[in-house]
Amino acid sequence: MNLNYFMVLILMSTHDESLNIESFKVGQLYSRLDVAEVGNVTPPAQSRDWPGYVKFKNCILLFVTLNKKNFSSGTQYKDIFDDSGRLFHWESQNGNTVQTPFVREILEGKTTILFTRVVDKVKGRTQKFVYVGRLSCIEHTGKKPVKCLYNVDEYCSTPSNAVHELYHWCEDSDLARKPELVSKRHQATGGQGRLIDPKKKKAIELHAMDVARKHYADLGYEVRDTSNQKPYDFECENTREIRRVEVKGTTMDPSKVNLTYNEVMSAREDICETDLFIVYAIIVEKLDEEYSTSGGLIKRINNWFPENDDLTPTAYTYSVR
Repeated sequence: MNLNYFMVLILMSTHDESLNIESFKVGQLYSRLDVAEVGNVTPPAQSRDWPGYVKFKNCILLFVTLNKKNFSSGTQYKDIFDDSGRLFHWESQNGNTVQTPFVREILEGKTTILFTRVVDKVKGRTQKFVYVGRLSCIEHTGKKPVKCLYNVDEYCSTPSNAVHELYHWCEDSDLARKPELVSKRHQATGGQGRLIDPKKKKAIELHAMDVARKHYADLGYEVRDTSNQKPYDFECENTREIRRVEVKGTTMDPSKVNLTYNEVMSAREDICETDLFIVYAIIVEKLDEEYSTSGGLIKRINNWFPENDDLTPTAYTYSVR
């Protein structure tokens, strides 16, 4: 039997199993066989049968070795922590694109789990991986390979020695080798987040607006763009009603979005109903200093009324006396 075909069968065998993620603890050491045992899934016949990524029904695991000096030149992927461990740069295999199934699932927000170690062997003995925890993809760029910048969702402010070593590891060589995506930010777990790059932010917003406009037009509404005059993006009218629509776009999951005070007050008005229309898992690519967008999934909340319990203040205006 062809070896590559055999590897495909091994990886496919995990697709229908769910890993018990909650059994793992940040900072603990695990071999690949340990991961299978603790996660209560079928173990690989041998450790090398689980390569750099393993896809399960409920998540994707990344197994990463940071120091690749002894690896072949074709496998020296640029993986490194940034911002004292709050961010993680990851580079896919050279043949992967944004359309590679497991990469696409990562970009669309599927739960991604990181196990990593500094070196693969010490004095000939294979080293275990440290459980770093969940990652959220903030942004990505490139083709063959795909370069991702992740938020480390389970970042430890007081890490164990093993985790601290990972957070602060860097190569002895020139750090110019660090990936292109080096935006400094502290991203809240999941949700829309706050983008620094205005061009990228605008591209995502316009993509979400286009998706929302088509959605309501297909439902038979006359769609008017009010985003430059009103605290909501669209006013949609048919023979029965007028409906306001607040549109949000994100490359991440739809669990959290950023709102202005006026957007909240407008949605609470009794004049007409408001929908919150979120386009999430948008795919963004940067080509020649410009961004192109595609894809995205829809979460629509009809008759949206933002309750106080669901709002978190992120900024204040202070009156100086």
